[in-house]
Amino acid sequence: MIKMISGDLAKLDTPCLVIPVSENKNLFHDPLISGLIQKAINSIDFKAKSGEEIFFYDMPEVKAKRTLFIGLGKFEKINGETLRAAAGKSIKRCIKRNISTMIFCVPDEGEMPGDSRDMLEGLMEGACLSNYIFDQYKKDKKHKPLKQIALYSHAHKDGKSHVPASSVETVCRGTILAREWVNLPPNDKRPEQFVQSIRRKAENENIRISILDEKALKKHKMGGILAVGSGSRSRPSMIILDYSPKKSVKSKTKIKTVALVGKGVTFDSGGINLKPSDGLADMKMDMSGAAAVAAALITISRLKIGLRVVGLIPIVENMPSGDAARPGDIITTFSGKTVEIGNTDAEGRLILIDAMSYAEKVYKPDAMIDLATLTGACVVALGEKIAGVFSRNRELADHIIDSGEKTHERCWMMPMPEDYKEMLKSDFADIKNITGVRWGGAITAALFLSEFVQTDRWAHIDIAGPAYAKKETDYCAAGGTGFGVRLVMDVIKKI
Repeated sequence: MIKMISGDLAKLDTPCLVIPVSENKNLFHDPLISGLIQKAINSIDFKAKSGEEIFFYDMPEVKAKRTLFIGLGKFEKINGETLRAAAGKSIKRCIKRNISTMIFCVPDEGEMPGDSRDMLEGLMEGACLSNYIFDQYKKDKKHKPLKQIALYSHAHKDGKSHVPASSVETVCRGTILAREWVNLPPNDKRPEQFVQSIRRKAENENIRISILDEKALKKHKMGGILAVGSGSRSRPSMIILDYSPKKSVKSKTKIKTVALVGKGVTFDSGGINLKPSDGLADMKMDMSGAAAVAAALITISRLKIGLRVVGLIPIVENMPSGDAARPGDIITTFSGKTVEIGNTDAEGRLILIDAMSYAEKVYKPDAMIDLATLTGACVVALGEKIAGVFSRNRELADHIIDSGEKTHERCWMMPMPEDYKEMLKSDFADIKNITGVRWGGAITAALFLSEFVQTDRWAHIDIAGPAYAKKETDYCAAGGTGFGVRLVMDVIKKI
């Protein structure tokens, strides 16, 4: 879909040529592009401020039928996200005009603030991520994604900022796969359906697939997963995706193991503690962590990453019925610890603890990260665009936060004060799944998870806010965002 091109721009025939423009600095050495930019700036409707755009038609200097100028704003404020958004916006404009191919001019190396490689990667990501339409449930399919996106640059082969388009495209395809799963309606992704969908996508990769069905869950005494899934006619299970790189016979280096755990609640009604009707239709997205982990594993396999990565994905549907778990129930988890259920709508943590305990015992990972749409409290604290990171390992947390800055899947370090654990004490079991106190819910949820983890190198990422977008952005339609795939792919490089 994406390719780098060079040559004489004046001779390149295209339905749409896109040129990004800084408000106060020329980003191109090419006199042809500079001249086109000057024409745009001379118009009364375009000053290259951030968010501004203008179309010119049949400019005599080039063969493009349309030339779209995208404003980037002040030079000092341009970063990878600026170009990611500009590329995404231009792709969406082309899709709405039913254009099938386009050329995007890449600013010259050395003419951008910051790392040129990160800038180019951001631009590629924006182009890939915006070139996606979820319309499988619509009879009238008005628009189609672009067939080809060409990035024009003089230095695409020899420049220091060269980025393999295929690698970026692979990661973005993983993100789009996660979006697809999240966007599916709950009637088409009941636990059995979701498990089989993941299996089908992973079975052609270098991934060993294991599925623990209800019988296996009972054998392993995974009371958390079983309790949450007990109210649904669709039975709970856990799918495990185990990727190992092909090790050289001569290599004596021990391959590190990373465990990724994703919350997979295909629909969360709240159970007996039924959720209010407001927002209930969006609860199809409560498996966003599972989607991100499964898509990341498939992407890791395709890119042949040099680590062993195991994805553990507990999948349930949280429904009320005569068989559902009740407030006051006490369950025994895989770890052997007992949990008093104070609220059936605090269900995500119950399935995660079984998966995390199992991951530690069976795979003994060097690092473990879980992704979960865990608490509304985290959305209250950080809003809908930033995830909360909870970890006692500062190095791992810093890796996640740094990767969040690079990918714009932003994360913020949250506290884990020991004294807050007092609120999780139970009179009847080892621990309660909820405090009953209105405040600090994201923190106490993370502290609850920490009671079932032995390793220091563990991080919990609460993605309740950024996993689902109610409105479209420059490179993401309304619905599932695929948050976590690009983040994890960058974090993996640092472990």
